[in-house]
Amino acid sequence: MTKQTKRYKRQVHKNLHCDRKTRRTLMDDYRKFQEHYLEDVTNPTWEQLCKAFGAPGEMAASLMANISLKDQTRYLHQRKCRRIGLGFASGVLFAMLVSLTIFALATREVIIVAEEIIRVIE
Repeated sequence: MTKQTKRYKRQVHKNLHCDRKTRRTLMDDYRKFQEHYLEDVTNPTWEQLCKAFGAPGEMAASLMANISLKDQTRYLHQRKCRRIGLGFASGVLFAMLVSLTIFALATREVIIVAEEIIRVIE
């Protein structure tokens, strides 16, 4: 497999918007197309690959045509919910970090004030 075929395969993989199991199945289908093509052309260029299969986005779209709209919508909804959850978790962690920093600074000031009081008393 040449650099260009690997690059094309990566681009197709990146343009598949579906769950892992479905993506694996679709990539297996793509590998079959690719193996059949590579029997005739041993060292294809990017242009030859695009001419044979279309742009990577087009190839991904043709592979995605086999997936039901319901499955595509479910994947996009899950992805959106996951991003919202990660955003929320990041916000909570940031708030905790800020609170901990403020607490640490306040505690440090209390310790400094306590040390000064001890010095005055002595």
